[in-house]
Amino acid sequence: MSRTHLGRATALAPSQRLLYRALIDAVIDTGEAPTMETMSQRIGLSTRETSQIAEELVEADWIATDDEGTVTCVYPFSIAPTGINASWDNVERPMMCAVDALGVAPMLDKPVLVRANCQHCNRAITIEVEPERLKKRTPRSTVVIRRWTAGPAAANRCAATRFACSPDHAQQWLREHGGPDDVIQSLEASFIEGRAVFGSAYRHGSSAHLNG
Repeated sequence: MSRTHLGRATALAPSQRLLYRALIDAVIDTGEAPTMETMSQRIGLSTRETSQIAEELVEADWIATDDEGTVTCVYPFSIAPTGINASWDNVERPMMCAVDALGVAPMLDKPVLVRANCQHCNRAITIEVEPERLKKRTPRSTVVIRRWTAGPAAANRCAATRFACSPDHAQQWLREHGGPDDVIQSLEASFIEGRAVFGSAYRHGSSAHLNG
């Protein structure tokens, strides 16, 4: 299995891609954690087979589950609120992190509005994202605080990869809370990264990564 330098598998097998797409569809449709029984009916496999494929997706870092096997995220979507939301077509869902949020428009091939708050001062942030570009951001000085720790994203990176309303506030947050793997990243670089990770994930079950 080929992986990026952070640990995510770069491509899915056909059965894995089938379940990943079904999980994405379920989270978009309901916003709730889909059960393996429901997913098995969607993809036409037994619950045991579906659960095995889900374990493979966890190992490949395309989804995450809790100790009971309940799905907690299907990247880029979170089941629980995170403080970062993406909306499109009268649907709004929580995102796992800032980079994931910027990857939704390329993934779904439609315009998306991202809403969040500055990690340091709680100022409201909105970003209009189109499949191929960032259209507008408020405030214009918005940046991303990016954590580059390898391993499962939900455990090691997502909670610390957030928006800040300005480089100054990002730097203040880093001084107070940052670690050796935390950096300030422009929205442009973060969008390119999000597009590389998720742009082909839904359609083709493939993912790339900067410096990967």
